[in-house]
Amino acid sequence: MRIGEALHVTWGDFKRVKDLSVVTVVVNTKKRRDVVFTQGSERYLRNLNDLRVEELKGENPPSDELVFLSRRGKGPIQSFKTAFNSMIKFVGIPKQGINGDRAVYSCRRYYAANQI
Repeated sequence: MRIGEALHVTWGDFKRVKDLSVVTVVVNTKKRRDVVFTQGSERYLRNLNDLRVEELKGENPPSDELVFLSRRGKGPIQSFKTAFNSMIKFVGIPKQGINGDRAVYSCRRYYAANQI
């Protein structure tokens, strides 16, 4: 999933297809495409949903609510940069990679390259 897509995905965009989890993402508000999630990312999204239900005192989030909200659901997040930098520091991955600084987009490229 592209970063811009992730910033705009809502709970209502998710649908199940056979044994895969698929999220249908609106791109540029005109075009839709399916993004297949791996088991790990599906589990992460289920955990996010469970946390949001807990915050909403047992209620499911509205289908038009963004999945990635700022703290306590007070609006959309602007960037994944701070969280990404904290994550790579926590797991001990150097910020500087072979081709320069690592960025969120590096994960998408790495995933795509390793699916061949």
